[in-house]
Amino acid sequence: MATVKTHQDRLVPHQELTAFSRGVFDRIQCSSEIAESVVYGLVETSLDGVDTHGIRLLPAYAKAGLEGRANLNPKIKIEDTASATTVLDGDKTYGMYSTRVGMSHALELAGQHGIAAVAIRNSFHFGAAGLYVLPAAHAGFLGFCFTNSSASVVPTGGKTPMLGTNPIAFGAPCEGEEPFRLDMATSQTTWNNVLLHRATGLPLEPGWAVDTDGKPTTDPHLARTLVSAGGYKGYGLGLMVDILSGLLTGMDFGPHVAGLYPKGKQEHLGLGHFLIAINISSFVPLTVFAPRMKEMLDGLRSTQPVNEAMPVLVPNDPQKATRAERLRDGVPIPMAVVDDLRTLAKDVSIEPSHYPLLLGM
Repeated sequence: MATVKTHQDRLVPHQELTAFSRGVFDRIQCSSEIAESVVYGLVETSLDGVDTHGIRLLPAYAKAGLEGRANLNPKIKIEDTASATTVLDGDKTYGMYSTRVGMSHALELAGQHGIAAVAIRNSFHFGAAGLYVLPAAHAGFLGFCFTNSSASVVPTGGKTPMLGTNPIAFGAPCEGEEPFRLDMATSQTTWNNVLLHRATGLPLEPGWAVDTDGKPTTDPHLARTLVSAGGYKGYGLGLMVDILSGLLTGMDFGPHVAGLYPKGKQEHLGLGHFLIAINISSFVPLTVFAPRMKEMLDGLRSTQPVNEAMPVLVPNDPQKATRAERLRDGVPIPMAVVDDLRTLAKDVSIEPSHYPLLLGM
Protein backbone atom coordinates (compact mmCIF):
# COMPACT_ATOMS: atom_id res chain seq x y z
CA MET A 1 0.00 0.00 0.00
CA ALA A 2 1.23 3.46 -0.88
CA THR A 3 0.37 5.36 2.31
CA VAL A 4 3.00 7.78 3.61
CA LYS A 5 2.54 9.49 6.96
CA THR A 6 4.71 12.18 8.54
CA HIS A 7 4.48 14.44 11.58
CA GLN A 8 3.43 17.23 9.21
CA ASP A 9 0.24 15.51 8.06
CA ARG A 10 -3.02 17.38 8.58
CA LEU A 11 -6.05 15.22 9.40
CA VAL A 12 -9.07 16.27 7.34
CA PRO A 13 -12.56 14.70 7.38
CA HIS A 14 -13.45 13.12 4.07
CA GLN A 15 -16.62 15.25 3.94
CA GLU A 16 -14.50 18.40 3.74
CA LEU A 17 -12.32 16.90 1.01
CA THR A 18 -15.46 16.06 -0.94
CA ALA A 19 -16.99 19.51 -0.51
CA PHE A 20 -13.80 21.30 -1.53
CA SER A 21 -13.27 19.07 -4.57
CA ARG A 22 -16.86 19.59 -5.72
CA GLY A 23 -16.36 23.32 -5.33
CA VAL A 24 -13.28 23.18 -7.56
CA PHE A 25 -15.06 21.35 -10.37
CA ASP A 26 -18.01 23.66 -10.10
CA ARG A 27 -15.67 26.64 -10.52
CA ILE A 28 -14.06 25.19 -13.65
CA GLN A 29 -17.54 24.48 -15.05
CA CYS A 30 -17.25 20.74 -15.26
CA SER A 31 -20.38 18.70 -15.90
CA SER A 32 -21.88 17.74 -12.53
CA GLU A 33 -22.19 14.09 -13.52
CA ILE A 34 -18.52 13.90 -14.47
CA ALA A 35 -17.43 15.90 -11.43
CA GLU A 36 -19.29 13.47 -9.16
CA SER A 37 -17.34 10.52 -10.59
CA VAL A 38 -13.98 12.28 -10.29
CA VAL A 39 -14.54 13.58 -6.77
CA TYR A 40 -15.82 10.19 -5.62
CA GLY A 41 -12.75 8.51 -7.11
CA LEU A 42 -10.22 10.87 -5.54
CA VAL A 43 -11.77 10.85 -2.07
CA GLU A 44 -12.46 7.11 -2.00
CA THR A 45 -8.88 6.42 -3.02
CA SER A 46 -7.59 8.68 -0.24
CA LEU A 47 -9.81 6.86 2.26
CA ASP A 48 -8.28 3.57 1.14
CA GLY A 49 -4.82 4.97 1.89
CA VAL A 50 -3.63 4.96 -1.72
CA ASP A 51 -2.45 8.55 -1.34
CA THR A 52 -0.51 8.58 -4.61
CA HIS A 53 -3.80 8.49 -6.53
CA GLY A 54 -6.03 10.35 -4.12
CA ILE A 55 -6.76 13.99 -3.36
CA ARG A 56 -3.20 15.06 -4.20
CA LEU A 57 -4.14 14.65 -7.88
CA LEU A 58 -6.92 17.25 -7.67
CA PRO A 59 -4.74 20.20 -8.79
CA ALA A 60 -3.43 18.24 -11.80
CA TYR A 61 -6.95 17.20 -12.79
CA ALA A 62 -8.32 20.72 -12.43
CA LYS A 63 -5.44 22.18 -14.43
CA ALA A 64 -6.00 19.62 -17.19
CA GLY A 65 -9.64 20.65 -17.37
CA LEU A 66 -8.82 24.36 -17.48
CA GLU A 67 -6.23 23.81 -20.22
CA GLY A 68 -8.55 21.64 -22.30
CA ARG A 69 -6.48 18.47 -21.96
CA ALA A 70 -9.42 16.86 -20.16
CA ASN A 71 -12.86 17.45 -21.68
CA LEU A 72 -15.22 18.89 -19.06
CA ASN A 73 -18.37 18.33 -21.13
CA PRO A 74 -17.76 15.34 -23.45
CA LYS A 75 -20.01 13.45 -25.82
CA ILE A 76 -19.23 9.83 -25.04
CA LYS A 77 -19.89 7.32 -27.84
CA ILE A 78 -20.65 3.65 -27.18
CA GLU A 79 -20.47 1.20 -30.07
CA ASP A 80 -21.36 -2.45 -29.53
CA THR A 81 -19.09 -4.27 -31.98
CA ALA A 82 -20.47 -7.76 -31.22
CA SER A 83 -22.92 -9.31 -28.78
CA ALA A 84 -20.53 -8.96 -25.83
CA THR A 85 -17.87 -6.50 -26.99
CA THR A 86 -17.94 -2.71 -27.00
CA VAL A 87 -15.73 0.20 -27.97
CA LEU A 88 -16.33 3.32 -25.88
CA ASP A 89 -14.93 6.68 -27.02
CA GLY A 90 -14.45 8.92 -23.99
CA ASP A 91 -14.11 12.12 -26.02
CA LYS A 92 -11.02 13.00 -23.96
CA THR A 93 -12.88 13.24 -20.65
CA TYR A 94 -11.67 12.17 -17.21
CA GLY A 95 -11.05 8.44 -17.05
CA MET A 96 -12.90 8.21 -13.74
CA TYR A 97 -16.09 8.94 -15.66
CA SER A 98 -15.48 7.10 -18.94
CA THR A 99 -14.38 3.95 -17.10
CA ARG A 100 -17.33 4.08 -14.72
CA VAL A 101 -19.65 4.25 -17.73
CA GLY A 102 -17.68 1.49 -19.44
CA MET A 103 -17.94 -0.93 -16.51
CA SER A 104 -21.66 -0.26 -16.18
CA HIS A 105 -22.09 -1.22 -19.82
CA ALA A 106 -19.85 -4.28 -19.42
CA LEU A 107 -22.02 -5.52 -16.55
CA GLU A 108 -25.16 -5.06 -18.62
CA LEU A 109 -23.72 -7.13 -21.47
CA ALA A 110 -22.23 -9.78 -19.17
CA GLY A 111 -25.62 -10.16 -17.52
CA GLN A 112 -26.99 -11.13 -20.92
CA HIS A 113 -24.08 -13.13 -22.33
CA GLY A 114 -22.07 -14.33 -19.33
CA ILE A 115 -18.96 -12.31 -20.20
CA ALA A 116 -18.23 -8.94 -21.80
CA ALA A 117 -15.29 -6.75 -22.71
CA VAL A 118 -15.16 -2.99 -23.21
CA ALA A 119 -12.28 -1.19 -24.90
CA ILE A 120 -12.09 2.49 -23.93
CA ARG A 121 -10.27 4.97 -26.14
CA ASN A 122 -9.63 8.73 -26.02
CA SER A 123 -9.73 8.80 -22.23
CA PHE A 124 -7.81 10.67 -19.53
CA HIS A 125 -5.97 9.50 -16.39
CA PHE A 126 -8.36 7.47 -14.22
CA GLY A 127 -6.62 7.27 -10.85
CA ALA A 128 -6.64 3.91 -9.07
CA ALA A 129 -7.69 0.94 -11.24
CA GLY A 130 -9.30 -0.80 -8.27
CA LEU A 131 -12.15 1.70 -8.30
CA TYR A 132 -13.71 0.11 -11.35
CA VAL A 133 -13.80 -3.55 -10.33
CA LEU A 134 -15.82 -2.88 -7.16
CA PRO A 135 -19.15 -2.25 -8.97
CA ALA A 136 -18.71 -5.61 -10.68
CA ALA A 137 -17.99 -7.44 -7.43
CA HIS A 138 -20.87 -5.76 -5.61
CA ALA A 139 -23.19 -6.86 -8.44
CA GLY A 140 -22.06 -10.50 -8.21
CA PHE A 141 -19.62 -10.42 -11.11
CA LEU A 142 -15.87 -10.75 -11.53
CA GLY A 143 -14.32 -7.52 -12.76
CA PHE A 144 -11.00 -6.82 -14.50
CA CYS A 145 -9.54 -3.42 -15.31
CA PHE A 146 -6.36 -2.49 -17.18
CA THR A 147 -4.82 0.76 -18.37
CA ASN A 148 -1.56 1.86 -19.89
CA SER A 149 0.25 5.05 -18.90
CA SER A 150 3.21 7.18 -19.93
CA ALA A 151 6.55 5.39 -20.11
CA SER A 152 8.30 5.40 -16.74
CA VAL A 153 9.48 1.79 -16.46
CA VAL A 154 12.59 0.29 -18.03
CA PRO A 155 12.33 -3.14 -19.68
CA THR A 156 14.34 -5.79 -17.91
CA GLY A 157 17.98 -5.27 -18.84
CA GLY A 158 17.33 -1.85 -20.42
CA LYS A 159 18.04 1.78 -19.48
CA THR A 160 15.34 3.58 -21.49
CA PRO A 161 11.76 3.72 -20.14
CA MET A 162 9.47 1.91 -22.58
CA LEU A 163 6.39 0.98 -20.54
CA GLY A 164 4.08 2.68 -18.06
CA THR A 165 3.22 1.42 -14.59
CA ASN A 166 0.34 -0.34 -16.41
CA PRO A 167 -1.83 -1.56 -13.52
CA ILE A 168 -3.97 -4.67 -13.22
CA ALA A 169 -7.11 -4.71 -11.06
CA PHE A 170 -9.40 -7.62 -10.24
CA GLY A 171 -12.46 -7.81 -8.00
CA ALA A 172 -14.64 -10.66 -6.72
CA PRO A 173 -17.60 -10.84 -4.32
CA CYS A 174 -17.07 -12.40 -0.90
CA GLU A 175 -19.69 -13.43 1.63
CA GLY A 176 -19.69 -11.45 4.87
CA GLU A 177 -17.22 -8.74 3.93
CA GLU A 178 -16.33 -6.19 1.30
CA PRO A 179 -15.28 -7.69 -2.04
CA PHE A 180 -11.84 -9.09 -2.65
CA ARG A 181 -9.85 -6.55 -4.63
CA LEU A 182 -6.41 -6.74 -6.20
CA ASP A 183 -5.02 -3.45 -7.52
CA MET A 184 -1.35 -3.56 -8.49
CA ALA A 185 1.01 -1.71 -10.75
CA THR A 186 3.21 -3.95 -12.86
CA SER A 187 6.10 -1.76 -11.73
CA GLN A 188 7.58 -1.97 -8.25
CA THR A 189 5.90 1.34 -7.39
CA THR A 190 4.24 4.25 -9.21
CA TRP A 191 5.67 7.56 -10.38
CA ASN A 192 3.05 9.34 -8.28
CA ASN A 193 4.57 7.59 -5.28
CA VAL A 194 7.99 8.98 -6.19
CA LEU A 195 6.43 12.45 -6.38
CA LEU A 196 4.74 11.91 -3.03
CA HIS A 197 8.09 10.96 -1.48
CA ARG A 198 9.62 14.11 -2.95
CA ALA A 199 6.86 16.14 -1.33
CA THR A 200 7.26 14.48 2.07
CA GLY A 201 11.06 14.25 1.99
CA LEU A 202 11.07 10.53 2.75
CA PRO A 203 13.44 8.12 0.93
CA LEU A 204 12.24 5.54 -1.55
CA GLU A 205 12.30 1.84 -0.74
CA PRO A 206 15.30 0.00 -2.22
CA GLY A 207 14.54 -1.55 -5.60
CA TRP A 208 11.85 0.93 -6.59
CA ALA A 209 13.71 3.20 -8.99
CA VAL A 210 16.91 3.95 -10.86
CA ASP A 211 18.73 7.17 -11.71
CA THR A 212 19.69 8.55 -15.13
CA ASP A 213 22.49 5.97 -15.40
CA GLY A 214 20.17 3.08 -14.62
CA LYS A 215 21.68 2.66 -11.13
CA PRO A 216 19.38 1.89 -8.17
CA THR A 217 18.60 4.89 -5.94
CA THR A 218 16.50 5.59 -2.85
CA ASP A 219 16.66 9.37 -3.35
CA PRO A 220 13.30 10.45 -4.84
CA HIS A 221 14.95 13.54 -6.34
CA LEU A 222 17.50 11.42 -8.23
CA ALA A 223 14.96 8.83 -9.37
CA ARG A 224 14.30 9.05 -13.11
CA THR A 225 12.87 5.66 -14.03
CA LEU A 226 10.97 2.85 -12.30
CA VAL A 227 11.63 -0.89 -12.46
CA SER A 228 9.21 -3.75 -13.06
CA ALA A 229 7.77 -5.72 -10.15
CA GLY A 230 9.40 -9.14 -10.01
CA GLY A 231 11.88 -8.46 -12.77
CA TYR A 232 11.03 -10.02 -16.14
CA LYS A 233 7.67 -11.29 -14.83
CA GLY A 234 6.39 -7.80 -14.10
CA TYR A 235 7.89 -6.68 -17.40
CA GLY A 236 5.84 -9.30 -19.21
CA LEU A 237 2.64 -8.35 -17.37
CA GLY A 238 3.21 -4.67 -18.14
CA LEU A 239 3.59 -5.53 -21.81
CA MET A 240 0.35 -7.54 -21.70
CA VAL A 241 -1.50 -4.55 -20.23
CA ASP A 242 -0.11 -2.28 -22.95
CA ILE A 243 -1.33 -4.71 -25.62
CA LEU A 244 -4.85 -4.70 -24.15
CA SER A 245 -5.00 -0.98 -23.37
CA GLY A 246 -2.98 0.47 -26.24
CA LEU A 247 -3.08 -1.86 -29.23
CA LEU A 248 -6.55 -3.35 -28.76
CA THR A 249 -8.12 0.07 -28.18
CA GLY A 250 -6.28 1.67 -31.10
CA MET A 251 -4.53 4.15 -28.81
CA ASP A 252 -0.87 4.96 -28.19
CA PHE A 253 1.42 2.45 -26.50
CA GLY A 254 4.74 2.38 -24.66
CA PRO A 255 6.91 5.48 -25.08
CA HIS A 256 4.24 7.16 -27.25
CA VAL A 257 1.73 7.57 -24.40
CA ALA A 258 1.44 11.14 -23.07
CA GLY A 259 1.82 11.88 -19.37
CA LEU A 260 -0.44 13.46 -16.76
CA TYR A 261 2.15 16.18 -16.23
CA PRO A 262 2.88 17.66 -19.69
CA LYS A 263 6.43 18.53 -20.64
CA GLY A 264 5.36 20.78 -23.51
CA LYS A 265 2.29 21.54 -25.56
CA GLN A 266 -0.14 18.68 -25.15
CA GLU A 267 -3.79 18.64 -26.14
CA HIS A 268 -4.90 15.53 -24.27
CA LEU A 269 -3.66 12.18 -22.96
CA GLY A 270 -5.60 9.91 -25.29
CA LEU A 271 -5.30 6.94 -22.97
CA GLY A 272 -6.75 3.49 -23.52
CA HIS A 273 -8.38 1.31 -20.84
CA PHE A 274 -9.69 -2.24 -21.07
CA LEU A 275 -12.45 -3.82 -18.97
CA ILE A 276 -13.78 -7.36 -18.60
CA ALA A 277 -16.86 -8.47 -16.65
CA ILE A 278 -17.75 -12.11 -15.96
CA ASN A 279 -21.14 -13.21 -14.66
CA ILE A 280 -20.33 -15.71 -11.92
CA SER A 281 -23.78 -17.29 -12.09
CA SER A 282 -23.05 -18.34 -15.68
CA PHE A 283 -20.57 -20.84 -14.20
CA VAL A 284 -21.54 -21.53 -10.59
CA PRO A 285 -24.30 -20.13 -8.37
CA LEU A 286 -23.26 -16.96 -6.58
CA THR A 287 -24.58 -18.53 -3.36
CA VAL A 288 -21.88 -21.18 -3.78
CA PHE A 289 -19.06 -18.91 -5.00
CA ALA A 290 -19.27 -16.16 -2.35
CA PRO A 291 -19.03 -18.49 0.71
CA ARG A 292 -16.15 -20.39 -0.89
CA MET A 293 -14.41 -17.07 -1.54
CA LYS A 294 -14.77 -16.29 2.17
CA GLU A 295 -13.41 -19.73 3.03
CA MET A 296 -10.40 -19.16 0.78
CA LEU A 297 -9.56 -15.73 2.20
CA ASP A 298 -10.01 -16.76 5.83
CA GLY A 299 -7.82 -19.80 5.22
CA LEU A 300 -5.04 -17.54 4.01
CA ARG A 301 -5.47 -15.18 6.94
CA SER A 302 -5.26 -18.06 9.41
CA THR A 303 -1.92 -19.22 8.03
CA GLN A 304 0.78 -19.38 10.70
CA PRO A 305 2.87 -16.19 10.29
CA VAL A 306 6.64 -15.99 10.47
CA ASN A 307 6.25 -13.05 12.85
CA GLU A 308 3.30 -13.26 15.24
CA ALA A 309 3.08 -9.46 15.27
CA MET A 310 2.53 -9.47 11.48
CA PRO A 311 -0.43 -11.73 10.59
CA VAL A 312 -0.90 -13.00 7.05
CA LEU A 313 -3.15 -10.71 5.02
CA VAL A 314 -4.84 -10.89 1.63
CA PRO A 315 -4.90 -8.09 -0.96
CA ASN A 316 -7.04 -5.12 0.13
CA ASP A 317 -6.92 -6.00 3.85
CA PRO A 318 -4.59 -3.04 4.55
CA GLN A 319 -6.90 -0.71 2.60
CA LYS A 320 -9.92 -1.90 4.59
CA ALA A 321 -8.14 -1.18 7.86
CA THR A 322 -6.94 2.20 6.65
CA ARG A 323 -10.44 3.13 5.48
CA ALA A 324 -11.93 2.40 8.90
CA GLU A 325 -9.23 4.50 10.57
CA ARG A 326 -9.60 7.44 8.18
CA LEU A 327 -13.39 7.44 8.33
CA ARG A 328 -12.99 7.79 12.08
CA ASP A 329 -10.00 10.14 12.37
CA GLY A 330 -9.76 11.93 9.02
CA VAL A 331 -7.47 11.66 6.00
CA PRO A 332 -3.82 12.66 6.59
CA ILE A 333 -2.81 15.32 4.07
CA PRO A 334 0.91 16.25 3.85
CA MET A 335 1.54 19.98 4.18
CA ALA A 336 3.12 20.05 0.73
CA VAL A 337 -0.20 18.83 -0.68
CA VAL A 338 -2.11 21.32 1.50
CA ASP A 339 -0.01 24.08 -0.06
CA ASP A 340 -0.89 22.82 -3.55
CA LEU A 341 -4.58 22.81 -2.63
CA ARG A 342 -4.33 26.34 -1.24
CA THR A 343 -2.82 27.47 -4.53
CA LEU A 344 -5.61 25.71 -6.40
CA ALA A 345 -8.24 27.42 -4.23
CA LYS A 346 -6.71 30.79 -5.06
CA ASP A 347 -6.55 29.98 -8.78
CA VAL A 348 -10.27 29.13 -8.95
CA SER A 349 -11.38 31.84 -6.47
CA ILE A 350 -12.43 29.63 -3.57
CA GLU A 351 -12.30 31.18 -0.11
CA PRO A 352 -9.96 29.08 2.07
CA SER A 353 -11.88 29.97 5.23
CA HIS A 354 -14.77 27.84 3.96
CA TYR A 355 -12.55 24.77 4.44
CA PRO A 356 -10.69 25.51 7.69
CA LEU A 357 -9.45 21.99 8.48
CA LEU A 358 -8.01 21.53 4.99
CA LEU A 359 -6.83 25.02 4.02
CA GLY A 360 -6.59 26.90 7.31
CA MET A 361 -3.25 28.22 8.50
